[in-house]
Amino acid sequence: MDNNCHLNRFTLPQMMRGVDMRIATNGYTAQGVLPDDDNLGWTYTIGLAKSYGLPELVIVHDDNHLAADVLSDVVADLLEGNDIDDIPRSEFVPVDVHLHHLEGDLMNVWRTHYQEEPSTVRVVQLLFGLSYICDCCDHNQPDLSQSGATTARRKPNRAQRRARRRRAS
Repeated sequence: MDNNCHLNRFTLPQMMRGVDMRIATNGYTAQGVLPDDDNLGWTYTIGLAKSYGLPELVIVHDDNHLAADVLSDVVADLLEGNDIDDIPRSEFVPVDVHLHHLEGDLMNVWRTHYQEEPSTVRVVQLLFGLSYICDCCDHNQPDLSQSGATTARRKPNRAQRRARRRRAS
Protein backbone atom coordinates (compact mmCIF):
# COMPACT_ATOMS: atom_id res chain seq x y z
CA MET A 1 0.00 0.00 0.00
CA ASP A 2 1.21 3.52 -0.64
CA ASN A 3 2.96 4.54 2.52
CA ASN A 4 1.25 7.95 2.95
CA CYS A 5 -1.75 6.15 4.43
CA HIS A 6 0.19 4.73 7.38
CA LEU A 7 2.45 7.73 8.02
CA ASN A 8 -0.44 10.20 8.10
CA ARG A 9 -2.37 7.91 10.46
CA PHE A 10 -5.33 7.58 8.14
CA THR A 11 -7.03 4.27 7.77
CA LEU A 12 -7.36 2.95 4.24
CA PRO A 13 -11.13 3.69 4.15
CA GLN A 14 -10.49 7.27 5.34
CA MET A 15 -7.80 7.79 2.72
CA MET A 16 -10.00 6.33 -0.02
CA ARG A 17 -12.90 8.64 0.95
CA GLY A 18 -10.52 11.58 0.45
CA VAL A 19 -9.46 10.23 -2.94
CA ASP A 20 -13.10 9.72 -3.95
CA MET A 21 -14.00 13.25 -2.85
CA ARG A 22 -11.11 14.87 -4.75
CA ILE A 23 -11.95 12.93 -7.93
CA ALA A 24 -15.65 13.82 -7.61
CA THR A 25 -14.72 17.50 -7.18
CA ASN A 26 -11.81 17.88 -9.64
CA GLY A 27 -12.05 14.85 -11.90
CA TYR A 28 -8.66 13.63 -10.67
CA THR A 29 -6.26 13.70 -7.75
CA ALA A 30 -2.52 13.27 -7.23
CA GLN A 31 -1.31 10.50 -4.92
CA GLY A 32 2.16 10.69 -3.42
CA VAL A 33 4.27 7.79 -2.22
CA LEU A 34 6.80 8.99 0.31
CA PRO A 35 10.47 8.18 -0.16
CA ASP A 36 12.28 6.04 2.37
CA ASP A 37 15.85 4.88 2.87
CA ASP A 38 15.53 2.26 0.15
CA ASN A 39 13.18 3.80 -2.43
CA LEU A 40 12.65 7.09 -4.18
CA GLY A 41 9.28 8.73 -3.78
CA TRP A 42 6.83 9.15 -6.62
CA THR A 43 3.56 10.88 -7.35
CA TYR A 44 0.87 9.80 -9.78
CA THR A 45 -2.57 10.87 -10.89
CA ILE A 46 -5.82 9.01 -10.34
CA GLY A 47 -8.82 9.92 -12.49
CA LEU A 48 -7.41 11.54 -15.62
CA ALA A 49 -8.07 8.47 -17.76
CA LYS A 50 -11.59 7.79 -16.50
CA SER A 51 -12.74 11.43 -16.18
CA TYR A 52 -11.09 13.03 -19.21
CA GLY A 53 -9.76 10.26 -21.44
CA LEU A 54 -6.20 11.46 -20.78
CA PRO A 55 -3.25 9.32 -19.75
CA GLU A 56 -2.52 8.94 -16.05
CA LEU A 57 0.78 10.63 -15.15
CA VAL A 58 3.69 9.58 -12.92
CA ILE A 59 6.70 11.55 -11.68
CA VAL A 60 9.44 9.79 -9.71
CA HIS A 61 10.98 12.34 -7.36
CA ASP A 62 11.61 12.54 -3.62
CA ASP A 63 9.83 15.90 -3.29
CA ASN A 64 6.15 14.89 -3.50
CA HIS A 65 5.02 18.52 -3.21
CA LEU A 66 7.14 19.56 -6.19
CA ALA A 67 5.90 16.56 -8.17
CA ALA A 68 2.25 17.34 -7.33
CA ASP A 69 2.72 21.00 -8.37
CA VAL A 70 4.33 19.94 -11.64
CA LEU A 71 1.55 17.41 -12.30
CA SER A 72 -1.05 20.11 -11.62
CA ASP A 73 0.57 22.41 -14.20
CA VAL A 74 0.82 19.63 -16.80
CA VAL A 75 -2.79 18.56 -16.20
CA ALA A 76 -3.94 22.18 -16.67
CA ASP A 77 -2.15 22.23 -20.05
CA LEU A 78 -3.72 18.91 -21.04
CA LEU A 79 -7.19 20.06 -20.04
CA GLU A 80 -6.71 23.13 -22.26
CA GLY A 81 -6.34 20.74 -25.19
CA ASN A 82 -2.56 20.42 -25.41
CA ASP A 83 -1.18 16.97 -26.20
CA ILE A 84 1.14 15.14 -23.80
CA ASP A 85 3.66 14.63 -26.60
CA ASP A 86 3.81 18.40 -27.29
CA ILE A 87 5.45 19.23 -23.94
CA PRO A 88 8.84 20.85 -24.65
CA ARG A 89 11.58 18.24 -24.22
CA SER A 90 13.62 20.70 -22.15
CA GLU A 91 10.94 20.41 -19.46
CA PHE A 92 9.86 16.76 -19.63
CA VAL A 93 10.27 13.66 -21.68
CA PRO A 94 7.03 11.65 -21.63
CA VAL A 95 7.51 7.87 -21.74
CA ASP A 96 4.87 5.17 -21.55
CA VAL A 97 5.21 3.16 -18.34
CA HIS A 98 6.06 -0.50 -18.94
CA LEU A 99 3.38 -3.08 -18.11
CA HIS A 100 5.75 -4.64 -15.54
CA HIS A 101 5.41 -1.58 -13.29
CA LEU A 102 1.65 -1.29 -13.73
CA GLU A 103 1.22 -4.87 -12.56
CA GLY A 104 3.43 -4.13 -9.54
CA ASP A 105 3.08 -1.63 -6.70
CA LEU A 106 3.42 1.59 -8.68
CA MET A 107 -0.25 2.65 -8.50
CA ASN A 108 -1.86 0.83 -5.57
CA VAL A 109 -4.37 3.53 -4.65
CA TRP A 110 -5.46 3.78 -8.32
CA ARG A 111 -6.01 0.01 -8.29
CA THR A 112 -7.97 0.20 -5.01
CA HIS A 113 -10.13 3.11 -6.21
CA TYR A 114 -11.11 1.59 -9.56
CA GLN A 115 -10.97 -2.09 -8.56
CA GLU A 116 -9.09 -2.89 -11.76
CA GLU A 117 -5.53 -2.97 -12.98
CA PRO A 118 -3.91 0.30 -14.15
CA SER A 119 -2.71 -1.57 -17.23
CA THR A 120 -6.20 -0.94 -18.68
CA VAL A 121 -5.29 2.72 -19.31
CA ARG A 122 -2.30 4.60 -20.72
CA VAL A 123 0.15 5.65 -17.99
CA VAL A 124 2.90 8.13 -18.86
CA GLN A 125 5.95 8.93 -16.77
CA LEU A 126 7.24 12.47 -17.04
CA LEU A 127 11.02 12.32 -16.93
CA PHE A 128 12.41 15.67 -15.85
CA GLY A 129 14.10 17.45 -18.73
CA LEU A 130 17.22 19.56 -18.71
CA SER A 131 15.53 22.60 -17.18
CA TYR A 132 14.71 20.64 -13.99
CA ILE A 133 17.65 18.29 -13.58
CA CYS A 134 20.49 18.59 -11.12
CA ASP A 135 23.16 15.90 -10.72
CA CYS A 136 21.18 14.22 -7.96
CA CYS A 137 17.92 14.05 -9.93
CA ASP A 138 19.58 12.94 -13.14
CA HIS A 139 21.37 10.15 -11.31
CA ASN A 140 18.28 8.92 -9.46
CA GLN A 141 15.63 9.32 -12.15
CA PRO A 142 14.53 5.85 -13.30
CA ASP A 143 12.96 5.40 -16.74
CA LEU A 144 9.83 3.33 -16.05
CA SER A 145 9.39 2.58 -19.75
CA GLN A 146 12.01 -0.11 -19.11
CA SER A 147 10.82 -3.29 -17.39
CA GLY A 148 14.02 -3.54 -15.33
CA ALA A 149 13.85 0.02 -13.99
CA THR A 150 13.27 0.39 -10.29
CA THR A 151 12.38 3.11 -7.81
CA ALA A 152 15.12 1.76 -5.53
CA ARG A 153 17.73 4.35 -4.62
CA ARG A 154 20.92 4.18 -6.59
CA LYS A 155 24.09 5.15 -4.85
CA PRO A 156 25.86 8.13 -6.42
CA ASN A 157 29.14 7.47 -8.19
CA ARG A 158 32.40 9.01 -7.00
CA ALA A 159 32.14 12.12 -9.22
CA GLN A 160 28.64 12.80 -7.94
CA ARG A 161 29.70 12.35 -4.31
CA ARG A 162 32.59 14.79 -4.82
CA ALA A 163 30.29 17.32 -6.51
CA ARG A 164 27.84 17.06 -3.62
CA ARG A 165 30.64 17.65 -1.08
CA ARG A 166 31.86 20.70 -3.01
CA ARG A 167 28.34 22.16 -3.05
CA ALA A 168 27.93 21.51 0.68
CA SER A 169 31.15 23.32 1.61
